Amino acid sequence: MSDNPVITVEQARAITRGRTPLVPVEYEAACKALAACRSIDDAKVWSDKADALAAWAKIYHDDKIEREAKMLKLHAYRQMAALAKEVKKSNGTAPVASLQAHGLPKWKADEVMAVGRATPEKYAAAIRQPNPPAPSFFKRYAGDETANFQHALQVLYRICLREDATNLATLVPAKDHPSLQRVVTTISEWLDEFEQRL
Repeated sequence: MSDNPVITVEQARAITRGRTPLVPVEYEAACKALAACRSIDDAKVWSDKADALAAWAKIYHDDKIEREAKMLKLHAYRQMAALAKEVKKSNGTAPVASLQAHGLPKWKADEVMAVGRATPEKYAAAIRQPNPPAPSFFKRYAGDETANFQHALQVLYRICLREDATNLATLVPAKDHPSLQRVVTTISEWLDEFEQRL
């Protein structure tokens, strides 16, 4: 048997004798306090409180509070990233190194900076979702997509300069021709439209 079993809603009501349990953190007040944070440690405290709020929401099966916990976590990460960038301006310490100096493991510091790098539009869109994403979403998808795209175009450009299209086509096995034709057609159409917008 587990040392920390999850209780049912009925058990939670019995424990609280029917009272609505107090929420450990009020979201609006937390956001105001977080915005006022001037140190990474203070913002980190709010990240930890977001975790506590998420645990409370899970115990009491409260979707609204769970959503607020996720948003608070993202706000805390964004504030920590902003503060880490300020540290870099003042003393030159790299933001990830600053976060690590305040006790964050590298993977978490990378997540914090990924949330901080998201454009205001992408960040606002993520917060508006009914189920806001975990910080790892920003590390995977909300980073510098433009740089990845430009890199892919540069690789394709170098291939075009170095390789003869006819020679490359003869190297492709006949069984792969139909699928590659679909891929090339889609890419060609997309690049035509992209070129028109430049």
